[in-house]
Amino acid sequence: MKNIIFIVFMLFVFGCANPFTKYYVDLTKGIDVTNIPSVILPTDEPKIFNGTNIEKDLQTMLENGFAPLGYSYFNAANFNKKSLDEQAKKVHACIVVVYSKYTHTESGAYPLLLPDIKTSTTSLSGSIFGSGGGFGNFFGTSRTTTYDTQTIYVPYNIRKFDYLTTYWIKKKPPVFGAYTLELTTAIRQKIGSNKGLLVMIVQKDSPAFNGDIVSGDILKKIGDVEINYNNSLEIATEKYAGKKVNILLLRDGKEIIKEIQFNQKP
Repeated sequence: MKNIIFIVFMLFVFGCANPFTKYYVDLTKGIDVTNIPSVILPTDEPKIFNGTNIEKDLQTMLENGFAPLGYSYFNAANFNKKSLDEQAKKVHACIVVVYSKYTHTESGAYPLLLPDIKTSTTSLSGSIFGSGGGFGNFFGTSRTTTYDTQTIYVPYNIRKFDYLTTYWIKKKPPVFGAYTLELTTAIRQKIGSNKGLLVMIVQKDSPAFNGDIVSGDILKKIGDVEINYNNSLEIATEKYAGKKVNILLLRDGKEIIKEIQFNQKP
């Protein structure tokens, strides 16, 4: 009986569907990562870490050469590692970072319908008299079984959490290794120009890192390619992959030229 109650209760708490899969958001937009030459597909079990600060963890992952595949976000009860492992393997993630935050406790009683089987025993005894004057005694028992159902109520207190899990895959060494953003209006006004891209993160041991490109630099020109929108950076890295090239950047209001050896395309 206790085992039945436990099983039903666990199904009630966790449900049948895998929430890490059900609420997964694919940042690759459906691309088959096994066909992407710039990533390293995992060969080991996915590693799971507890995150502390989303923004800082994002920066750390990008700096160390990992690319985001997607994320899952939902509110549920206890953490289910088996379900998380299943989703991580499905999307080919080598690292999963998990964030959880307590939101509330749900309390109540869950109705459980169980069989109610009852057996009753009846004892019989008596004497039998014959027409010729003879008699005899008899003894016996009979059993009657009735089948019914009964409803019991299982009390529960379920602590609920908001879960956010981010899935990451390792990249091969990049051609350049800088993550950039478009200039804000305030920066454009400050530098007196609409052209350039702001360096936000630099991947460790990349050409950008080894060439001393730092966060806060504004890329202005790579070789003969003017950098004025995100696609221009892709054009420049495609053109100069495997080559040494001069990069014009703006740092603290001053123009600087860096000579950087780009990596070959993966």
